[in-house]
Amino acid sequence: MKVVYPAWSTDKYNWDRQAAVLKPLSEVCDLTVLYSGNPPPAAEWCTLKQVAPPTNLASLYDIAKDAIKIAADLGDFDVLYCWSGGAHLQVLCALIAELAKRPCVMHINGDAHLSRKHHLKPMDRFMQDSIDRLSLNDVTLIVPISSVLKQAVEGRVKHIRVSEPVPFCVDTELYTPQPFPAEISVGYAGRISPEKGFPFFTRVMEAAPSCKFRLSGVIQMPIEFPDNTHYVGCLPLSHMGRFYAQNSVVALPSYGEGIPGVVLEAYACGRPVICTPEALPPELKCFGWTVLHDVDAWAKILGGLTQTDIQAKGNLARRWLIDNWPSWQDFAVTMNKKFQEVVTK
Repeated sequence: MKVVYPAWSTDKYNWDRQAAVLKPLSEVCDLTVLYSGNPPPAAEWCTLKQVAPPTNLASLYDIAKDAIKIAADLGDFDVLYCWSGGAHLQVLCALIAELAKRPCVMHINGDAHLSRKHHLKPMDRFMQDSIDRLSLNDVTLIVPISSVLKQAVEGRVKHIRVSEPVPFCVDTELYTPQPFPAEISVGYAGRISPEKGFPFFTRVMEAAPSCKFRLSGVIQMPIEFPDNTHYVGCLPLSHMGRFYAQNSVVALPSYGEGIPGVVLEAYACGRPVICTPEALPPELKCFGWTVLHDVDAWAKILGGLTQTDIQAKGNLARRWLIDNWPSWQDFAVTMNKKFQEVVTK
């Protein structure tokens, strides 16, 4: 099975997270990764093919021209596999597959409509959402990572096949339990942005001055961190296990998630979570505390944390993850079956 994956962003931070998914796939299929700019690091397990960077993603006309060039130069392959992302990039991927007369499988790993609701003005959001629906209606198969995203996508596309969810996984050898810190600390890992609940979480940090907070991730909004906060920047995957080890509990205050990788990583490290109900999909069992977007309620729980309770919940979380969650190898086998289904259809 020859699979083409467009990796438009190949800086180390983004590539590490893509490689965690793609490397297991390369063990069950012949994987070619398209890239523009610098080649992705440490990608000897796949075939790399450089393409020209998108000319102008704000223009559907230019996107069409780019798609024609890329499709003509791809050579023989069986299926194009891509992740949901920017609406215009989704259109580009769908067009490449259509021009090459090959099926396109799109993995939906987040709710872009929710993100735009917090980032864009109404008219800009309407245009982006419309383009998003256009791209989804042009793919062969949509694979959501959670039941929540499956329901959301099925409400937006009417004639395209949406498969049962195939969630992302976690490397339980990279993320392992470590001793808890002597002093209770609350960690946050991920994008620092409005849809992740960060304006709310900033108020929580201010309302819990006796707690220590450590944050890692890309800053996507204007923010001033309170004095009890230590921002460590964007850490590569190889450093994230140590980041979780420095924290007692992991916070996720977002307004919506697919399958939050941060929860899987926290559980693998034996760390419980404190999160909003919207952040935890039905597939994940809560080991920790689920709290509404209420500053006082969060501050009260954070102020009452004890080492005994934290460690007990963390140990249960690790055990549950090992016993119940699929591995990356399981993921690769499942996705390869999806590829074979659309090719032989």
